[in-house]
Amino acid sequence: MAPTVGRVVNFHNDQTIDTQPMAAIITYVWGETVVNLAVFTPNGHTTGATSVVYGQDVDIATKSGKTMWSWPKRIE
Repeated sequence: MAPTVGRVVNFHNDQTIDTQPMAAIITYVWGETVVNLAVFTPNGHTTGATSVVYGQDVDIATKSGKTMWSWPKRIE
């Protein structure tokens, strides 16, 4: 799935290692794996994150201090 502006994604950083990811909206697409995000903090405030790279191995990325985004899991 290709990222597009307005899509909802999960944002992961070193604060989300043992918790839920933060919700984010794609605000700019640099390429297939790099985007800018408006990230919603747990208390509902927003913050910007630029040039965030897509990743599937959340634990390795966040424990190394990197930020990443991923598609939300589908629950059916």
